[in-house]
Amino acid sequence: MNTTRRGPRIGLGLAAAPPGVGALTASFGLFSLSYATVTLALAIYGFGEAGALGAGLAGARVIPAAVAGIVGGRVAARAPPGLVLLGVTTSEVLLLSAVGAGVLAGAPFAVVLALAIVDAVVVMAYQPAQARLLPALVRTPSELTAAAATLSNVKGACQVAGALAGGVLIEAAGAAATFLLAALVVAVAGGVMVSVVRRVPGGEVPIGAGAADPPDPPSLGIDSGVARVMAVSGIRSFVRGLWTTLTTIVALDLMGLGESGVGLLMAAAGLGVFMALPASGLLVGRHSLLAPLAAALVLFGAPLLLIAAVPELWFALGLLALWGLGAALADATVSSLLFRIVAGPEIARVVGAVESLKLALGGGGALAAPALVGAFGVRGAIAFTGAVPFALLVVEWRGLRRVDEVAGRRVERLELLGRVPLFRALRVNALEQTAAALVRLEVPAGVEVVRQDDPDARRFFLVEDGIADVLVDGWLVATLGPGSSFGEKALLRSVPRAATVRARTQLRLQALDRAHFLAAATSAPDGTVLEPGEGPLPAPTEPAELLRVVPLLTGLEQSALEKMAALGHRHTVRAGDDVVREGEPGDCFYVLLEGTAGVYSGERLIRTLARTDYFGEIALLHHVPRTATVRSLTDVRLFSLDREALLRVSPDGLPAEQLV
Repeated sequence: MNTTRRGPRIGLGLAAAPPGVGALTASFGLFSLSYATVTLALAIYGFGEAGALGAGLAGARVIPAAVAGIVGGRVAARAPPGLVLLGVTTSEVLLLSAVGAGVLAGAPFAVVLALAIVDAVVVMAYQPAQARLLPALVRTPSELTAAAATLSNVKGACQVAGALAGGVLIEAAGAAATFLLAALVVAVAGGVMVSVVRRVPGGEVPIGAGAADPPDPPSLGIDSGVARVMAVSGIRSFVRGLWTTLTTIVALDLMGLGESGVGLLMAAAGLGVFMALPASGLLVGRHSLLAPLAAALVLFGAPLLLIAAVPELWFALGLLALWGLGAALADATVSSLLFRIVAGPEIARVVGAVESLKLALGGGGALAAPALVGAFGVRGAIAFTGAVPFALLVVEWRGLRRVDEVAGRRVERLELLGRVPLFRALRVNALEQTAAALVRLEVPAGVEVVRQDDPDARRFFLVEDGIADVLVDGWLVATLGPGSSFGEKALLRSVPRAATVRARTQLRLQALDRAHFLAAATSAPDGTVLEPGEGPLPAPTEPAELLRVVPLLTGLEQSALEKMAALGHRHTVRAGDDVVREGEPGDCFYVLLEGTAGVYSGERLIRTLARTDYFGEIALLHHVPRTATVRSLTDVRLFSLDREALLRVSPDGLPAEQLV
C-alpha cells in the first residue's frame, strides 16, 4: 500500500539489484549485444553476397520467427524457464558458430541464410522464458518493476553498442570472425545464466500443485477501432523493416561509408530509440494521444525525406536520431491507444496478435526494400519509405480521432495508477496495459476487503473513494483514504495477508489481479506469464535485507532500512532464557539471526521461530504489553530495534499501509 508521493528509482543499477536480477540483466545485456551485432553483420554479409536482395533476405529472416513466436511462447510456458534460457543460449552458440564456419568455408549464401533463419526462430523462446523467470528472482513488486525497467534500458544500450560493434568488427575482421565472436559472447551470457538458474529452486519457477497448462485462447474477435490501431502498428513496423534493409544499402552504396558506416547509421537510430524511454513518460495521463501520435509519425517520416534529398553522413546521423525517437514514440503511443480501448479479458490475445503482426510486417518491409530500390533507385526508395507515415496520417486521421475519443475515457484509471510509486518505474505501454486490467469494486461499510492471514491473496487495490482501517492482530495501525493503495505483496506471489483492511465507510476500489500485473511488468510477448510459485527464496543475511521482509517496514526506502539496521543491536540469549515475557511492556522488535525460539501463551507452546523470523513488531507502533513469551530453545543471536531508533529514521512513523 502507499499514500506517499515518493517514487522509487526509475532505473535499478546492477550493483543495487537483487543478485539473481543483476546476473540475469548482465546475461540479457550480452545476449542483446550479440543479437544486434549479428543482425547488422548478416545484412552487410548478405549485401556483399547478393546485393540489395541479400540484405533484404537477411532482414526478412524474422518472418518465420513471427510464427515461431507463438510456439516459443508455449514452450516457455510449459518448460522450466531457466532451462529454456540455457537451451536458447546453447543453441545460439552452436548456430552462430555454424554460421561463422559456413562463411569461413565459403558456403553458399542460401546455406548461411537458412542457419540464420533457424537462429531467429530459436531466439523467439528467450523473452517469454525470461518474463516468467524474472518474478521468481525478486522479493517485492517494486523490485520487479525496477528490474523490468533496467532490462529495457540495458537492451536499448546494448543494441546501440551492438550496431557499432557489428560494423567495426566485420570491416576489421570479416564476417566469419564477427559471427564467431558473437557466438563467444552468447556463450559467456549462458555461463552467467547458469548462476541465475541455480537461484531458483529446482532450476525452474515452481508452478505449484495442481497448476494446469494455460488453455488455448479462443478465436480473436477484433472490433474496428482495435483493428485500426493494429493496422497502424503493423505499418509502422513495415516502415521500420524497410529502413533496416535500406540502412545497409545507403551506407555501402549511396554514401560509400564501408561496413563500419552501416553500424554508425544504425547506432544513431538506436540512440534515438534510447532517448524515447524518458520522453514516452510524457504520454502518461494525457486525455488525448492523437497529437503525440501525429508528431511521432512526422518524426518517423520527415527525417527520411530529408536524407533522400541530402544524403550526407553528419546530416543523416542527426536525422536518424530523430527518426529513432519518432519510431519509438509512435510505438509507445499506438500501444497506449490499444490498451485504452481493449477490454481487460482480451488484452493477452490482442498483445500476442500485435507482436506477431509487427514481427511479420517488419520482415515483409525488409524483403520489400530491394524491390523499391529496383523500381525507384536508392534515394527514391528512401523517399517512398519516408512518405508512408504521412500517407498513413492522411488516410487514418478521422478513424484515429474516433478511437482517441473512446480511449480518453480510461485516463482517470491511468492517473490513479500513476500516483502509486510501485508503478512509476513501468514504461508507458506497461502502465497502460495495467490500467486496462483494473476492475471496479463497491464495498459496503463494515465489510472486510482483505483479512489477516488469508493464504490466497492475489489482488492489489486502489482506493478511489471512501475510508478504510488497517488492523494487525486487532490493533489499528493505519487509515486509508482516496488515492491510497493496499495489497502490493500479493502482486508477486501468494503470501498470507499480514493485516486486515475493513471499510469504515462505503468504498469504491479498483482491483488488479496478479496475472495481469506480471504480464505487464515483465513485457511478456504474448501478454501472459505464469505466476511464480511458493518455493523458498534464498534467506536474507544482511540486517537491511532482513528488515525489508518485515511487513510493517516494507514501505521504507532502502536507505532508511540501512540506517535502521545501523541503529539496531545484536545480542545473544542462552538456551532456556526468555527474550520477552507475556504481560511486560515492550518497545523493541526482534529478528532471529541464528538458533530457534518458542512462542508461549502461559506454558503452552504456540509456535516455533527459526532464522529470519521476527516478533514484537506491534511494539514499534503501540505502547502495549507483550501478548506472549518468547523463550530461546537453543542459544540464539538476535537483532533488535527499538521505537526510538525507528522515529530517528522515520519521524512520521511507519508507512504501515503497505503491509497488507
